[in-house]
Parts: sequence; structure tokens; C-alpha cells
Amino acid sequence: MSTTAVFAELLVGGLQTLVWLTLLVMIVLGPSVLGPLAEAPSLSVIGVVAIAYPIGVLFDRVWDLLLKLLLIERWVEKRAKRSAGVKVLEEEDEFLSTRRMILQSDPRVPVDVIHYNRSRMRVARASMFNVLLITVGALLLATVRFQHMKIIILVLAVGLLLLFASAVAYYDLKKSYYVFMKLLSAPDTAK
Repeated sequence: MSTTAVFAELLVGGLQTLVWLTLLVMIVLGPSVLGPLAEAPSLSVIGVVAIAYPIGVLFDRVWDLLLKLLLIERWVEKRAKRSAGVKVLEEEDEFLSTRRMILQSDPRVPVDVIHYNRSRMRVARASMFNVLLITVGALLLATVRFQHMKIIILVLAVGLLLLFASAVAYYDLKKSYYVFMKLLSAPDTAK
């Protein structure tokens, strides 16, 4: 997997983390605390990007650990493996045989596909937690600072929708990982 791809996915996770951390600061100290950032926008952008990557690295490990501690990882893995089972392979035998042939044409292809899939799982995992915390932070900010029911309902609706989308993406990526691994390990019946 390329260094650029790893950097980009950790940067995305770090930027998402910075959003909810910023919301938390705004809740505690008020929105005006961010005023000085508006005075030097180019320096602010450089500072945000510079701090987003290490925060992304740190919270990538935190989210990974949290999924395991809360047993969410085991739950998702169990269901993804079940839905990627033999039945799926039997129903799509011709398609999977063709796909296996393409994957076996170059030994680097399976490795690249695995790295790509795992990269996307990392972004989806970070998004699940960051969207949850962004939603909580935005709800608290809307409740404490603005106290406007329409804003609160909008924040809740958008947050829940994005949380659901990131959870579904994580599950689907996990499932496709197991389908792919099963495909690579299954004997080719078309030969």
C-alpha cells in the first residue's frame, strides 16, 4: 500500500476528529474562542493539517481498540463472515471463477486489493466514531448555545443518517474482505 494512501486515510480521520474536538471546545468556551483562527486563515489551514495527521494516527488506534473492547468488532466480523459464506460463492460460481482468474493473473493484484479494502475499512471505522462524536458535539452546541429545536432536530437527523451510512460501509467492506479471502482460498472449479 502506498505511503500517500496511508497518509491520506489518517489525515481524513484526523480532520474528522478535529471537527468534534472543535465542537467540544466551542461548547465549553463558546464559539468566539475560534475568532483568532479567522484572522490568519492560511496559517490556520497549515496548522490544522499539521495536527490532523498525528491526531488521525492516535485516534485510528483508539477506534480500533474501542471496537475490540466493546465487542463490536467480533459482532461485525461474525456477521460479515456468515454473509460471505459458501452459499454466496455457490450462487455466483461463474462470476467468481472469472474474478479469481483475473486476480491470479498478477501476484500483486490480490495484495493491492486487500490493502485497498483495509484502507477503506480504516476510513469507515474512523468515520463511525467521528460522526458519532461530531453529532453529539453538534447536538450539545445546538442545545447549549443556540437552543433552537429545528437546528437540534436537523443535527440529530443528519448525524444519525451519516452514522448509519458509515456503519453500513464498515460492515459491507468487512463482508467483501471475507468474500475476497474465501475467493482466494477456494479451489477453482472452472479449470
